Parts: sequence; structure tokens; C-alpha cells
Amino acid sequence: MPSTLTSMATDECWSALRGACVGRLAVSNGRQPDVFPVNYVIDEGTIVIRTAAGTKLASAIMGGLVAFEIDGTDRERHLGWSVVVHGTAREPHTLPAALHDQALDVEPWAQGEKNRFIQITPNTVTGRRLVPLNPANGTVIATDLERRDEAAQRLFGLALRLETLDDLSGSSGETISQVLNGLSRVIEQLRDGRPYEQD
Repeated sequence: MPSTLTSMATDECWSALRGACVGRLAVSNGRQPDVFPVNYVIDEGTIVIRTAAGTKLASAIMGGLVAFEIDGTDRERHLGWSVVVHGTAREPHTLPAALHDQALDVEPWAQGEKNRFIQITPNTVTGRRLVPLNPANGTVIATDLERRDEAAQRLFGLALRLETLDDLSGSSGETISQVLNGLSRVIEQLRDGRPYEQD
């Protein structure tokens, strides 16, 4: 399937970050770079990683600046996306901050005692996506997020029409049945991933 590389909006990047639980933490220990797969959670605009004392924690805290990455791929269609966060890493040292992090729902998959935390405050959040192209005309096929946005706008418009139907029905001839049929079409198109047909 033909595809093209596009930038992801910031909101889409954060949506992807909130929807995943495994990422890659890139650090430098002063001699060479290193990458660690980690479990994480998003908390008030920061990335929180639960870990143990060791190379990962020391390199992240001592270096300060880190990179964090998540991605997804579709091997069959040769599509995928990637979100990269550049930011500053620190370990919480105050009791309230430590208790707050302890209460977060982030559990490493690897067994062992892991009672230390790394908090990443983002400086930049960027993402790129390989999106499919329509073979017939070379245009970009809408992403799932774009479909949801368009559906939300369409549903909002239909809701407004329902609210004002009593006042407008006399002049427009529009019936509740017609509006509900339009609502059903939007839901079917969202379910099937088809482009939306405007009235």
C-alpha cells in the first residue's frame, strides 16, 4: 500500500502516550548512549517511570536530558507511527512527591523490587505517522483520529438540529426521523471507517 510520512498534532501525540504503557528511555551515561524498555504512566503532563537503583536511574538523573519514545507498526500494510519526547529527568525527593508517585498505577512487567521513580518533564513532544494513500488519486486516507474528530463535529451538528427541530420543522419540513437517519449514517460510517457523506 502506498504511504506518506506526516507530522502528528500535539494532541494526537499525547493521546498516543496516554494510550500506551511501554516505551523506550534513551539516556547517556557519559561514555555511550543507552536505551531501556520501560513501563510508564502519564501524570499531570509528565512521564513517570518506576524503576530500581542502577544504570538506568543514575544515567537519567545525572544526565538530566533524556529522550523517550513509543511507536506502533502495521507490518502487513507497511504503516506505523512514532512519538518522541525530549525532556528533563529527575527523581522526586520530597515526601509528598514520593507518596504521590507510589500511588500511581505503574507496575513494571519485570519482577524485582522497584521503589525508585523517574519523572520526565517534556520540553518537546513530536510525532510522525506513515499514513496510507488512496491508490486511485494519491490523496491521504483519513486517520482514525481525524475520523473521530469529523464524527464528533457531525454528531454535534445533528444534536443542535434535534434541539431546534420544534422551531424549524414548520419551515424546513425536516422531521425527527430524518435527523435520526442522519445520525445512524454517521455511526455506521464511523464503525466502517468510511469517509463521511455530507447531506
